[in-house]
Amino acid sequence: MAVWLCRAGRNGEHEARFMEDSKVFYTFEEIDKPLSSFSSKKELRDYFTAVCPTMKEKAASAYASQGHVFCREMKPGDWIVTPSKTAPGLIHFAEVSGEYAFNREAEEHYRHARPVRWFADLRRDQFEQDIQFSLGAAITICKIKQEERIKAVVSRSGNGTNCTRFY
Repeated sequence: MAVWLCRAGRNGEHEARFMEDSKVFYTFEEIDKPLSSFSSKKELRDYFTAVCPTMKEKAASAYASQGHVFCREMKPGDWIVTPSKTAPGLIHFAEVSGEYAFNREAEEHYRHARPVRWFADLRRDQFEQDIQFSLGAAITICKIKQEERIKAVVSRSGNGTNCTRFY
């Protein structure tokens, strides 16, 4: 089981929607077709550079890697960690409960989704410093390597001590 950091916008602008819809979203509005229609990260990167000609290649590569992860590498049963911007110091935890889906009719930031089941909110300071640094990564979607230690903290918190909320 992997643990994925999945941010809800630079300023938390998508956080309420993540929670209300029980989904996480790949919020890059430039992609107006299914991520699953791209056979490789390179093909997705080339699409980014075609639809956004002013985008630097390094940025296009980073966005393409995140799209690939969101569509092809995240799996049901994996955990999502979403640091809150609306309640600083709080971390939302969810379990991926389904496959990637594309909805052409949805608002542009919400076309690419994965269903999740939110199960806990914990304070950031419950985690060791290296994990806090990982949770502070600038990238929107990435794998967190300390999954066993994260799972252990969440498990210990499940008894109601040091837990902000379990759903």
